[in-house]
Amino acid sequence: MAMPNIEDIIPEGPIRKRVFQAGAILGGVLFLTQVGFVAAQVATPTWLTVALAVYAPLAAAGFAKAQSNVPLVPVAPVGQLAQVSRHEPWSPEERAEALAQAEARDALERDLQNP
Repeated sequence: MAMPNIEDIIPEGPIRKRVFQAGAILGGVLFLTQVGFVAAQVATPTWLTVALAVYAPLAAAGFAKAQSNVPLVPVAPVGQLAQVSRHEPWSPEERAEALAQAEARDALERDLQNP
């Protein structure tokens, strides 16, 4: 059985964004709390150890699932955003243009990183 997409579980984009933000904030709070206990050189409470042990694999699974939902086609050029938002397929010419633009952008980034 395939794992459902987050869009199936939480269909509204703004609510998904808040859930992701809450998860990121929770991770930051847990991490910084752990750092505080270590810096104060006191024993870490059991609840914090358990929370970190549970949060880490859940976060890793969430990130793994999120990356699996990233489309393998390049993002549409700005002029085509309206077409993409209507979920209409690109014509072969539009797809070729978008791929060419992505390849040119990648080549430029490589050139800038390796002068």
